[in-house]
Amino acid sequence: MSKIKEQLEQSGIQHEFIRMPDDISLDVESHMKFHGREMKYAMPNMVFKTEKGLIVAERRADTQIDNNKLKKLLGVQRLSLASKKELEQNGLKPGIVPPLGYEIPIYMDERVLENDEIYTGTGEKFYTLKLNPKDLIKVNGATLGSFTEISDTFGKKRILTGDRPTGKLHLGHYIGSLKNRVKLQEEYETFLIVADLHTLTTKPEKKDTELLKENVTNQVLDYLSVGIDPSKVTIYIQSMIPEVTELAIIFGMLTTVPRLDRMPTLKEVMNNAQITTPSYGLLGYPVLQAADILMVRANLVPVGKDQASHLEVTKEIARDFNKTYGDTLPVPEPLFPQDFPLLPGVDGTSKMSKSAGNDIKLSDSPEEVERKVMSMYTDPSRIKVTDPGHVEGNPVFIYLDAFSGESEKGKVKSLKERYEEGTVGDVEVKKFLVEVLHNFLDPIRKKRAEYENQPELVEKILKEGTEKARVEAKKTLEEVKKAMKLNYFED
Repeated sequence: MSKIKEQLEQSGIQHEFIRMPDDISLDVESHMKFHGREMKYAMPNMVFKTEKGLIVAERRADTQIDNNKLKKLLGVQRLSLASKKELEQNGLKPGIVPPLGYEIPIYMDERVLENDEIYTGTGEKFYTLKLNPKDLIKVNGATLGSFTEISDTFGKKRILTGDRPTGKLHLGHYIGSLKNRVKLQEEYETFLIVADLHTLTTKPEKKDTELLKENVTNQVLDYLSVGIDPSKVTIYIQSMIPEVTELAIIFGMLTTVPRLDRMPTLKEVMNNAQITTPSYGLLGYPVLQAADILMVRANLVPVGKDQASHLEVTKEIARDFNKTYGDTLPVPEPLFPQDFPLLPGVDGTSKMSKSAGNDIKLSDSPEEVERKVMSMYTDPSRIKVTDPGHVEGNPVFIYLDAFSGESEKGKVKSLKERYEEGTVGDVEVKKFLVEVLHNFLDPIRKKRAEYENQPELVEKILKEGTEKARVEAKKTLEEVKKAMKLNYFED
Protein backbone atom coordinates (compact mmCIF):
# COMPACT_ATOMS: atom_id res chain seq x y z
CA MET A 1 0.00 0.00 0.00
CA SER A 2 2.92 2.34 0.65
CA LYS A 3 3.95 2.00 -3.00
CA ILE A 4 0.44 2.99 -4.11
CA LYS A 5 0.40 5.93 -1.71
CA GLU A 6 3.69 7.14 -3.12
CA GLN A 7 2.43 6.94 -6.73
CA LEU A 8 -0.80 8.80 -5.92
CA GLU A 9 0.93 11.51 -3.89
CA GLN A 10 3.51 12.09 -6.61
CA SER A 11 0.71 12.46 -9.16
CA GLY A 12 -0.97 15.12 -7.04
CA ILE A 13 -4.48 13.70 -7.48
CA GLN A 14 -7.02 13.76 -4.68
CA HIS A 15 -7.52 10.40 -2.93
CA GLU A 16 -8.40 8.87 0.44
CA PHE A 17 -7.39 5.64 2.18
CA ILE A 18 -10.27 4.51 4.43
CA ARG A 19 -9.63 2.19 7.38
CA MET A 20 -12.22 -0.60 7.63
CA PRO A 21 -13.40 -2.45 10.79
CA ASP A 22 -11.32 -5.53 11.66
CA ASP A 23 -14.36 -7.82 11.61
CA ILE A 24 -15.69 -6.74 8.20
CA SER A 25 -16.17 -9.40 5.53
CA LEU A 26 -14.08 -9.21 2.37
CA ASP A 27 -17.11 -9.19 0.04
CA VAL A 28 -17.91 -6.04 -1.91
CA GLU A 29 -21.48 -5.82 -0.57
CA SER A 30 -20.23 -5.52 3.03
CA HIS A 31 -17.70 -2.84 2.09
CA MET A 32 -20.22 -0.70 0.22
CA LYS A 33 -22.76 -1.04 3.01
CA PHE A 34 -20.09 0.31 5.37
CA HIS A 35 -19.42 3.25 3.01
CA GLY A 36 -23.14 3.88 2.54
CA ARG A 37 -22.82 3.80 -1.26
CA GLU A 38 -24.48 1.82 -4.06
CA MET A 39 -22.66 -1.11 -5.65
CA LYS A 40 -22.03 0.84 -8.84
CA TYR A 41 -19.47 2.91 -6.93
CA ALA A 42 -17.32 -0.16 -6.15
CA MET A 43 -14.57 -1.20 -8.57
CA PRO A 44 -13.31 -4.78 -8.19
CA ASN A 45 -9.99 -5.48 -9.91
CA MET A 46 -9.89 -8.98 -11.39
CA VAL A 47 -6.70 -10.71 -12.56
CA PHE A 48 -7.04 -12.99 -15.59
CA LYS A 49 -4.64 -15.39 -17.25
CA THR A 50 -4.36 -15.45 -21.07
CA GLU A 51 -1.98 -17.10 -23.50
CA LYS A 52 -0.15 -13.74 -23.59
CA GLY A 53 0.21 -13.48 -19.81
CA LEU A 54 -1.71 -11.92 -16.93
CA ILE A 55 -3.97 -8.85 -17.23
CA VAL A 56 -6.07 -6.87 -14.74
CA ALA A 57 -9.67 -5.99 -15.61
CA GLU A 58 -11.31 -3.12 -13.71
CA ARG A 59 -15.10 -2.96 -13.70
CA ARG A 60 -18.03 -1.57 -11.73
CA ALA A 61 -19.45 -4.02 -9.19
CA ASP A 62 -22.96 -3.79 -10.66
CA THR A 63 -21.69 -5.17 -13.98
CA GLN A 64 -20.43 -8.52 -15.18
CA ILE A 65 -17.57 -9.17 -17.58
CA ASP A 66 -18.49 -10.35 -21.07
CA ASN A 67 -15.69 -12.86 -21.74
CA ASN A 68 -16.04 -12.61 -25.51
CA LYS A 69 -15.78 -8.81 -25.49
CA LEU A 70 -12.75 -8.92 -23.21
CA LYS A 71 -11.05 -11.59 -25.35
CA LYS A 72 -11.63 -9.46 -28.44
CA LEU A 73 -10.21 -6.37 -26.73
CA LEU A 74 -7.14 -8.33 -25.61
CA GLY A 75 -6.75 -10.21 -28.88
CA VAL A 76 -6.63 -13.60 -27.12
CA GLN A 77 -8.36 -16.98 -27.40
CA ARG A 78 -8.14 -18.16 -23.79
CA LEU A 79 -9.24 -16.33 -20.65
CA SER A 80 -9.44 -17.67 -17.10
CA LEU A 81 -9.07 -16.30 -13.59
CA ALA A 82 -5.53 -16.28 -12.26
CA SER A 83 -4.81 -18.72 -9.45
CA LYS A 84 -3.91 -17.68 -5.91
CA LYS A 85 -0.33 -18.83 -6.57
CA GLU A 86 -0.09 -16.67 -9.71
CA LEU A 87 -1.39 -13.68 -7.76
CA GLU A 88 1.12 -14.22 -4.96
CA GLN A 89 3.96 -14.47 -7.49
CA ASN A 90 3.07 -10.90 -8.47
CA GLY A 91 2.73 -9.64 -4.89
CA LEU A 92 -1.09 -9.67 -4.96
CA LYS A 93 -3.78 -11.18 -2.73
CA PRO A 94 -7.23 -12.51 -3.80
CA GLY A 95 -10.14 -10.15 -3.19
CA ILE A 96 -8.04 -7.05 -2.46
CA VAL A 97 -6.15 -6.44 -5.73
CA PRO A 98 -5.31 -2.71 -6.02
CA PRO A 99 -5.81 -0.68 -9.21
CA LEU A 100 -2.09 0.14 -9.64
CA GLY A 101 1.35 -0.61 -8.23
CA TYR A 102 2.43 -3.60 -10.35
CA GLU A 103 3.72 -4.38 -13.85
CA ILE A 104 0.63 -6.24 -15.12
CA PRO A 105 -1.28 -4.55 -18.01
CA ILE A 106 -4.53 -2.94 -16.81
CA TYR A 107 -7.83 -2.61 -18.71
CA MET A 108 -10.64 -0.39 -17.41
CA ASP A 109 -14.24 -0.74 -18.53
CA GLU A 110 -15.77 2.49 -19.85
CA ARG A 111 -18.70 2.32 -17.40
CA VAL A 112 -16.32 3.00 -14.50
CA LEU A 113 -15.81 6.56 -15.80
CA GLU A 114 -19.53 7.29 -15.45
CA ASN A 115 -18.87 7.80 -11.70
CA ASP A 116 -17.12 10.80 -10.14
CA GLU A 117 -15.73 8.56 -7.41
CA ILE A 118 -15.03 4.87 -6.91
CA TYR A 119 -14.06 2.64 -3.99
CA THR A 120 -11.47 0.00 -4.78
CA GLY A 121 -8.83 -2.31 -3.29
CA THR A 122 -5.50 -1.32 -1.82
CA GLY A 123 -3.72 -4.65 -1.44
CA GLU A 124 -4.34 -4.44 2.32
CA LYS A 125 -7.28 -6.23 3.89
CA PHE A 126 -8.60 -3.42 6.09
CA TYR A 127 -8.21 -0.44 3.73
CA THR A 128 -10.28 0.89 0.85
CA LEU A 129 -9.09 3.48 -1.67
CA LYS A 130 -11.49 6.25 -2.71
CA LEU A 131 -10.72 8.47 -5.72
CA ASN A 132 -12.00 9.77 -9.06
CA PRO A 133 -11.60 7.11 -11.79
CA LYS A 134 -10.73 9.81 -14.35
CA ASP A 135 -7.73 10.69 -12.18
CA LEU A 136 -6.86 7.03 -11.63
CA ILE A 137 -6.59 6.22 -15.31
CA LYS A 138 -4.01 8.99 -15.70
CA VAL A 139 -1.84 7.29 -13.08
CA ASN A 140 -2.24 3.57 -13.79
CA GLY A 141 -2.20 3.95 -17.60
CA ALA A 142 -5.16 1.59 -18.04
CA THR A 143 -6.41 0.81 -21.53
CA LEU A 144 -10.03 1.90 -21.79
CA GLY A 145 -12.52 -0.49 -23.38
CA SER A 146 -16.08 -1.80 -23.32
CA PHE A 147 -16.17 -5.36 -21.96
CA THR A 148 -19.03 -5.50 -19.43
CA GLU A 149 -22.80 -5.73 -19.31
CA ILE A 150 -25.06 -4.45 -16.54
CA SER A 151 -25.68 -7.54 -14.42
CA ASP A 152 -29.24 -8.79 -14.78
CA THR A 153 -28.75 -10.84 -11.59
CA PHE A 154 -27.78 -7.87 -9.46
CA GLY A 155 -30.02 -7.69 -6.40
CA LYS A 156 -31.73 -11.00 -7.21
CA LYS A 157 -31.93 -13.85 -4.74
CA ARG A 158 -29.82 -16.86 -5.65
CA ILE A 159 -30.97 -20.45 -6.12
CA LEU A 160 -29.18 -23.74 -6.69
CA THR A 161 -30.76 -26.75 -8.33
CA GLY A 162 -29.63 -29.62 -10.56
CA ASP A 163 -29.59 -33.31 -11.39
CA ARG A 164 -27.35 -36.34 -11.37
CA PRO A 165 -26.18 -37.19 -14.93
CA THR A 166 -27.52 -40.75 -15.13
CA GLY A 167 -29.15 -40.62 -18.57
CA LYS A 168 -31.43 -38.56 -20.77
CA LEU A 169 -34.20 -36.64 -19.02
CA HIS A 170 -37.88 -37.50 -19.44
CA LEU A 171 -41.34 -35.95 -19.23
CA GLY A 172 -41.45 -36.54 -15.49
CA HIS A 173 -38.34 -34.39 -15.07
CA TYR A 174 -39.99 -31.66 -17.11
CA ILE A 175 -43.13 -31.60 -14.97
CA GLY A 176 -41.26 -32.07 -11.71
CA SER A 177 -38.44 -29.54 -12.16
CA LEU A 178 -37.47 -28.34 -15.64
CA LYS A 179 -40.66 -26.40 -16.30
CA ASN A 180 -40.23 -24.61 -12.99
CA ARG A 181 -36.55 -23.84 -13.69
CA VAL A 182 -37.38 -22.12 -16.97
CA LYS A 183 -39.71 -19.84 -15.01
CA LEU A 184 -37.29 -19.33 -12.11
CA GLN A 185 -34.42 -18.22 -14.36
CA GLU A 186 -36.34 -14.99 -15.00
CA GLU A 187 -36.80 -14.27 -11.29
CA TYR A 188 -33.60 -15.52 -9.63
CA GLU A 189 -29.86 -15.80 -10.17
CA THR A 190 -29.70 -19.52 -10.90
CA PHE A 191 -26.89 -22.04 -10.52
CA LEU A 192 -27.63 -25.37 -12.17
CA ILE A 193 -25.36 -28.21 -11.05
CA VAL A 194 -24.52 -31.29 -13.11
CA ALA A 195 -23.98 -33.43 -10.03
CA ASP A 196 -21.61 -36.11 -11.32
CA LEU A 197 -20.04 -36.77 -7.90
CA HIS A 198 -23.48 -37.57 -6.50
CA THR A 199 -23.90 -40.14 -9.26
CA LEU A 200 -20.99 -42.10 -7.78
CA THR A 201 -22.93 -42.65 -4.54
CA THR A 202 -25.00 -45.35 -6.28
CA LYS A 203 -23.11 -45.90 -9.54
CA PRO A 204 -19.38 -46.07 -8.76
CA GLU A 205 -18.47 -48.96 -11.09
CA LYS A 206 -16.21 -48.47 -14.11
CA LYS A 207 -19.10 -49.25 -16.47
CA ASP A 208 -20.98 -46.35 -14.86
CA THR A 209 -18.15 -43.81 -14.87
CA GLU A 210 -17.40 -44.55 -18.53
CA LEU A 211 -20.88 -43.23 -19.36
CA LEU A 212 -20.57 -40.01 -17.38
CA LYS A 213 -19.16 -37.81 -20.14
CA GLU A 214 -21.94 -38.80 -22.53
CA ASN A 215 -24.57 -38.43 -19.81
CA VAL A 216 -23.30 -34.97 -18.86
CA THR A 217 -23.57 -33.83 -22.49
CA ASN A 218 -27.07 -35.29 -22.86
CA GLN A 219 -28.24 -33.67 -19.65
CA VAL A 220 -27.03 -30.25 -20.76
CA LEU A 221 -28.65 -30.74 -24.18
CA ASP A 222 -31.93 -31.53 -22.41
CA TYR A 223 -31.59 -28.39 -20.28
CA LEU A 224 -31.01 -26.19 -23.32
CA SER A 225 -33.74 -27.83 -25.38
CA VAL A 226 -36.52 -27.00 -22.89
CA GLY A 227 -35.50 -23.34 -22.64
CA ILE A 228 -32.82 -23.09 -19.96
CA ASP A 229 -30.90 -19.99 -21.06
CA PRO A 230 -27.11 -20.17 -20.42
CA SER A 231 -26.94 -16.36 -20.46
CA LYS A 232 -29.23 -16.37 -17.39
CA VAL A 233 -28.28 -19.66 -15.74
CA THR A 234 -24.83 -20.83 -14.63
CA ILE A 235 -24.57 -24.49 -15.67
CA TYR A 236 -21.54 -26.20 -14.15
CA ILE A 237 -19.94 -29.60 -13.47
CA GLN A 238 -19.70 -30.49 -9.79
CA SER A 239 -16.46 -32.51 -9.92
CA MET A 240 -14.59 -29.64 -11.57
CA ILE A 241 -15.01 -27.49 -8.43
CA PRO A 242 -12.40 -28.92 -6.02
CA GLU A 243 -13.40 -26.40 -3.35
CA VAL A 244 -16.76 -28.15 -2.90
CA THR A 245 -15.11 -31.35 -1.71
CA GLU A 246 -12.99 -29.42 0.78
CA LEU A 247 -16.12 -27.71 2.09
CA ALA A 248 -17.82 -31.11 2.36
CA ILE A 249 -14.94 -32.42 4.48
CA ILE A 250 -15.21 -29.41 6.80
CA PHE A 251 -19.00 -29.72 7.06
CA GLY A 252 -18.65 -33.46 7.66
CA MET A 253 -16.82 -32.64 10.90
CA LEU A 254 -19.97 -30.84 12.08
CA THR A 255 -22.39 -33.66 11.22
CA THR A 256 -22.91 -36.86 13.23
CA VAL A 257 -23.34 -40.32 11.74
CA PRO A 258 -26.63 -40.93 13.61
CA ARG A 259 -28.03 -37.72 12.05
CA LEU A 260 -27.23 -38.97 8.56
CA ASP A 261 -28.42 -42.48 9.35
CA ARG A 262 -31.86 -41.05 10.18
CA MET A 263 -32.32 -39.59 6.70
CA PRO A 264 -35.70 -40.91 5.49
CA THR A 265 -34.50 -41.11 1.87
CA LEU A 266 -31.40 -43.22 2.65
CA LYS A 267 -33.17 -46.58 2.81
CA GLU A 268 -35.28 -45.72 -0.24
CA VAL A 269 -32.14 -44.97 -2.29
CA MET A 270 -30.48 -48.16 -1.03
CA ASN A 271 -33.52 -50.24 -1.99
CA ASN A 272 -33.81 -48.68 -5.44
CA ALA A 273 -30.10 -49.19 -6.12
CA GLN A 274 -30.11 -52.66 -4.46
CA ILE A 275 -27.44 -51.60 -1.95
CA THR A 276 -27.29 -53.56 1.31
CA THR A 277 -24.63 -51.47 3.10
CA PRO A 278 -24.20 -47.75 2.37
CA SER A 279 -20.80 -46.47 1.35
CA TYR A 280 -19.19 -43.56 3.19
CA GLY A 281 -20.11 -41.42 0.16
CA LEU A 282 -23.78 -42.46 0.13
CA LEU A 283 -24.15 -41.87 3.87
CA GLY A 284 -22.52 -38.46 3.45
CA TYR A 285 -24.57 -37.53 0.38
CA PRO A 286 -26.51 -34.80 2.29
CA VAL A 287 -23.24 -33.24 3.51
CA LEU A 288 -21.85 -32.95 -0.03
CA GLN A 289 -25.22 -31.57 -1.09
CA ALA A 290 -24.95 -28.98 1.68
CA ALA A 291 -21.53 -28.00 0.33
CA ASP A 292 -23.04 -27.59 -3.16
CA ILE A 293 -25.76 -25.28 -1.84
CA LEU A 294 -23.65 -23.24 0.56
CA MET A 295 -20.73 -23.03 -1.88
CA VAL A 296 -22.70 -20.61 -4.07
CA ARG A 297 -24.41 -19.07 -1.02
CA ALA A 298 -27.86 -19.97 -2.31
CA ASN A 299 -30.82 -18.25 -0.63
CA LEU A 300 -33.38 -20.69 -1.98
CA VAL A 301 -33.35 -24.31 -3.14
CA PRO A 302 -36.18 -25.63 -5.33
CA VAL A 303 -37.09 -29.05 -3.89
CA GLY A 304 -39.98 -31.45 -3.93
CA LYS A 305 -41.55 -32.05 -0.55
CA ASP A 306 -40.10 -35.58 -0.59
CA GLN A 307 -36.58 -34.06 -0.68
CA ALA A 308 -37.10 -31.38 1.97
CA SER A 309 -35.30 -33.52 4.58
CA HIS A 310 -32.03 -33.12 2.65
CA LEU A 311 -32.29 -29.35 2.83
CA GLU A 312 -32.86 -29.58 6.59
CA VAL A 313 -29.33 -31.02 6.92
CA THR A 314 -27.96 -28.05 4.95
CA LYS A 315 -29.81 -25.60 7.18
CA GLU A 316 -28.53 -27.35 10.32
CA ILE A 317 -24.95 -27.26 9.05
CA ALA A 318 -25.18 -23.54 8.19
CA ARG A 319 -26.74 -22.69 11.56
CA ASP A 320 -24.21 -24.80 13.51
CA PHE A 321 -21.31 -23.27 11.60
CA ASN A 322 -22.54 -19.72 12.21
CA LYS A 323 -23.14 -20.42 15.88
CA THR A 324 -19.65 -21.89 16.32
CA TYR A 325 -17.53 -19.62 14.12
CA GLY A 326 -19.58 -16.47 13.56
CA ASP A 327 -22.14 -15.39 10.97
CA THR A 328 -20.59 -16.62 7.71
CA LEU A 329 -23.06 -18.74 5.75
CA PRO A 330 -26.61 -18.06 4.54
CA VAL A 331 -29.33 -20.38 5.83
CA PRO A 332 -31.22 -21.39 2.66
CA GLU A 333 -34.95 -22.00 2.50
CA PRO A 334 -36.89 -24.49 0.34
CA LEU A 335 -38.74 -23.25 -2.70
CA PHE A 336 -41.59 -25.68 -3.36
CA PRO A 337 -42.99 -25.83 -6.91
CA GLN A 338 -46.70 -25.65 -7.60
CA ASP A 339 -48.31 -28.97 -6.79
CA PHE A 340 -48.80 -31.33 -9.72
CA PRO A 341 -49.29 -35.07 -9.35
CA LEU A 342 -46.19 -37.15 -10.00
CA LEU A 343 -46.19 -38.18 -13.63
CA PRO A 344 -46.83 -41.94 -13.62
CA GLY A 345 -44.83 -44.33 -15.73
CA VAL A 346 -46.29 -45.63 -18.98
CA ASP A 347 -46.65 -48.98 -17.18
CA GLY A 348 -49.07 -47.44 -14.68
CA THR A 349 -46.65 -47.39 -11.74
CA SER A 350 -46.77 -44.34 -9.51
CA LYS A 351 -43.64 -42.62 -10.83
CA MET A 352 -41.90 -42.28 -14.17
CA SER A 353 -38.28 -43.41 -13.79
CA LYS A 354 -35.22 -43.86 -16.00
CA SER A 355 -34.12 -46.93 -14.06
CA ALA A 356 -37.56 -48.56 -14.36
CA GLY A 357 -37.60 -47.99 -18.13
CA ASN A 358 -41.19 -46.70 -17.98
CA ASP A 359 -40.42 -43.20 -19.21
CA ILE A 360 -40.92 -41.05 -22.29
CA LYS A 361 -37.72 -39.12 -22.87
CA LEU A 362 -37.63 -35.52 -24.04
CA SER A 363 -35.38 -36.69 -26.87
CA ASP A 364 -37.46 -39.70 -27.97
CA SER A 365 -38.32 -39.83 -31.67
CA PRO A 366 -41.97 -39.39 -32.77
CA GLU A 367 -42.11 -43.12 -33.55
CA GLU A 368 -40.80 -44.07 -30.11
CA VAL A 369 -43.27 -41.74 -28.38
CA GLU A 370 -46.16 -43.24 -30.33
CA ARG A 371 -45.05 -46.80 -29.49
CA LYS A 372 -44.84 -46.01 -25.77
CA VAL A 373 -48.16 -44.15 -25.65
CA MET A 374 -50.07 -46.85 -27.48
CA SER A 375 -48.81 -49.42 -24.95
CA MET A 376 -49.78 -47.28 -21.96
CA TYR A 377 -51.67 -48.59 -18.97
CA THR A 378 -55.14 -47.05 -18.62
CA ASP A 379 -58.19 -48.23 -16.62
CA PRO A 380 -57.96 -51.98 -15.76
CA SER A 381 -61.64 -52.14 -14.75
CA ARG A 382 -62.75 -51.21 -18.24
CA ILE A 383 -63.33 -54.37 -20.33
CA LYS A 384 -65.31 -53.02 -23.30
CA VAL A 385 -65.31 -49.64 -25.05
CA THR A 386 -68.89 -49.11 -23.91
CA ASP A 387 -68.00 -49.57 -20.24
CA PRO A 388 -67.87 -46.29 -18.25
CA GLY A 389 -64.22 -45.50 -17.53
CA HIS A 390 -62.33 -43.76 -14.75
CA VAL A 391 -60.56 -40.51 -15.57
CA GLU A 392 -59.24 -39.93 -12.05
CA GLY A 393 -55.79 -41.53 -11.71
CA ASN A 394 -55.79 -42.68 -15.34
CA PRO A 395 -52.21 -42.13 -16.69
CA VAL A 396 -53.40 -41.15 -20.16
CA PHE A 397 -55.58 -38.32 -18.81
CA ILE A 398 -52.88 -37.24 -16.33
CA TYR A 399 -50.56 -36.79 -19.33
CA LEU A 400 -53.26 -34.92 -21.27
CA ASP A 401 -53.79 -32.52 -18.37
CA ALA A 402 -50.04 -31.95 -18.07
CA PHE A 403 -49.14 -31.35 -21.72
CA SER A 404 -52.25 -30.08 -23.55
CA GLY A 405 -52.01 -26.59 -24.97
CA GLU A 406 -54.79 -24.04 -24.56
CA SER A 407 -56.25 -24.92 -27.96
CA GLU A 408 -56.41 -28.61 -26.94
CA LYS A 409 -58.09 -28.18 -23.53
CA GLY A 410 -61.60 -28.28 -25.00
CA LYS A 411 -61.06 -31.65 -26.64
CA VAL A 412 -59.50 -33.05 -23.45
CA LYS A 413 -62.64 -32.02 -21.55
CA SER A 414 -64.84 -33.67 -24.18
CA LEU A 415 -62.79 -36.90 -24.12
CA LYS A 416 -63.05 -37.08 -20.33
CA GLU A 417 -66.84 -36.79 -20.49
CA ARG A 418 -67.13 -39.41 -23.25
CA TYR A 419 -64.71 -41.76 -21.45
CA GLU A 420 -66.81 -41.65 -18.30
CA GLU A 421 -69.94 -42.26 -20.40
CA GLY A 422 -68.37 -45.19 -22.27
CA THR A 423 -68.61 -43.56 -25.71
CA VAL A 424 -64.92 -43.40 -26.57
CA GLY A 425 -62.22 -46.09 -26.56
CA ASP A 426 -58.66 -46.07 -25.20
CA VAL A 427 -57.18 -46.15 -28.70
CA GLU A 428 -58.82 -42.85 -29.72
CA VAL A 429 -57.73 -41.19 -26.48
CA LYS A 430 -54.17 -42.47 -26.86
CA LYS A 431 -53.97 -41.28 -30.46
CA PHE A 432 -54.94 -37.81 -29.32
CA LEU A 433 -52.29 -37.98 -26.58
CA VAL A 434 -49.70 -38.86 -29.26
CA GLU A 435 -50.76 -35.73 -31.16
CA VAL A 436 -50.54 -33.60 -27.97
CA LEU A 437 -47.09 -34.92 -27.10
CA HIS A 438 -45.82 -34.34 -30.64
CA ASN A 439 -46.99 -30.72 -30.45
CA PHE A 440 -45.21 -30.35 -27.11
CA LEU A 441 -41.99 -32.21 -28.00
CA ASP A 442 -41.41 -31.05 -31.59
CA PRO A 443 -39.95 -27.62 -30.61
CA ILE A 444 -37.83 -29.32 -27.94
CA ARG A 445 -36.46 -31.85 -30.45
CA LYS A 446 -35.71 -29.07 -32.94
CA LYS A 447 -33.83 -26.99 -30.38
CA ARG A 448 -31.91 -30.04 -29.16
CA ALA A 449 -30.83 -30.87 -32.70
CA GLU A 450 -29.49 -27.32 -33.14
CA TYR A 451 -27.30 -27.67 -30.04
CA GLU A 452 -26.23 -31.22 -30.97
CA ASN A 453 -24.82 -29.76 -34.19
CA GLN A 454 -22.72 -27.31 -32.12
CA PRO A 455 -20.78 -29.52 -29.66
CA GLU A 456 -18.20 -26.77 -29.19
CA LEU A 457 -20.97 -24.46 -27.92
CA VAL A 458 -22.14 -26.97 -25.29
CA GLU A 459 -18.54 -27.38 -24.12
CA LYS A 460 -18.12 -23.59 -23.98
CA ILE A 461 -21.28 -23.21 -21.89
CA LEU A 462 -20.02 -25.81 -19.41
CA LYS A 463 -16.51 -24.37 -19.21
CA GLU A 464 -17.70 -20.80 -18.65
CA GLY A 465 -20.36 -21.90 -16.15
CA THR A 466 -17.87 -24.02 -14.22
CA GLU A 467 -15.38 -21.16 -14.16
CA LYS A 468 -18.01 -18.78 -12.79
CA ALA A 469 -19.16 -21.29 -10.15
CA ARG A 470 -15.56 -21.85 -9.06
CA VAL A 471 -15.12 -18.13 -8.42
CA GLU A 472 -18.04 -18.33 -5.99
CA ALA A 473 -16.64 -21.51 -4.42
CA LYS A 474 -13.26 -19.91 -3.79
CA LYS A 475 -14.89 -16.92 -2.11
CA THR A 476 -16.96 -19.14 0.17
CA LEU A 477 -14.06 -21.41 1.10
CA GLU A 478 -11.89 -18.40 1.91
CA GLU A 479 -14.61 -16.99 4.17
CA VAL A 480 -15.12 -20.37 5.88
CA LYS A 481 -11.39 -20.79 6.52
CA LYS A 482 -11.11 -17.21 7.74
CA ALA A 483 -13.94 -17.79 10.23
CA MET A 484 -12.31 -21.01 11.46
CA LYS A 485 -8.84 -19.40 11.64
CA LEU A 486 -7.54 -21.91 9.08
CA ASN A 487 -6.04 -19.16 6.92
CA TYR A 488 -2.61 -19.72 8.45
CA PHE A 489 -0.46 -17.70 6.05
CA GLU A 490 -2.66 -14.63 5.74
CA ASP A 491 -2.26 -11.49 7.81
